[in-house]
This record gives sequence, C-alpha cells and structure tokens, in this order.
Amino acid sequence: LTHAGVREPALELMIYHNEEYSDEDIHMEAAVALSKADAKKPADQPQDRVRLRELPACADVASTIHNGTLYDIPRAIVAVFAGMGRHGYRSAGPIRELHLRWRELDITDEEMAHGSTRVIEIQVPAVRG
Repeated sequence: LTHAGVREPALELMIYHNEEYSDEDIHMEAAVALSKADAKKPADQPQDRVRLRELPACADVASTIHNGTLYDIPRAIVAVFAGMGRHGYRSAGPIRELHLRWRELDITDEEMAHGSTRVIEIQVPAVRG
C-alpha cells in the first residue's frame, strides 16, 4: 500500500469468515479501511495477497465495544452471539473486528506479556430467525 502511494490507513480490521464462533481453525483476513481516493490507486502487489473490495452493507448489526486485552476478544465475540440468541437473531455474515485504539503491528512483547488494554469494536451482521 505504501508503494502505491496510499496514506496510512485510519482503521485496521480483522474479518472472521467462520460461519459461527470457533476457538480453532479460524479463517480470517486482515484489512484496512481506505479513503475513496486511495482505493482508486493501483496496488502493485500480487493479486493473491492484496485485494481491494468493499464490505457489503448490513441492515442489522449486533456489536459491542471491547475495552480489554487481546486475550479477552473471544469473550467479547461470545457475548455478542449470546445477545443475538437472546433477541432472536442469527449471524448473517463474517464477524468484523475493528481496531479503534491500537494497531496490530504496534503491539510489543512487553504489552503481550502484561495484557495491555485495547479498544476494539466487534460487529456481527445479523438477521432475525
């Protein structure tokens, strides 16, 4: 992205493609949000490694803001699914993890060892039923 002249993205996100929550065999991708201007710049990368796409819009999304350690993110995801179940919703697409206050590559071994607090929004597209 830097080689293509893209400014540093404002938002990182992880997209979990598993149909339901899972502790193992997680199919996920790392992504960054781009401005419309940056999205039009050519990416000089192999197509199998970097792709440009727009996430589909969602009419309903169940979400929570997680203020805590990286190790507690699964608990936040489970809480969203539990709330959806209580209110008659089910998942309608990939789980989105938006990094509101921190960057994946900024984390240090020291922070990992001491469980530094992060602010992350968990979003799950939802439908009734």
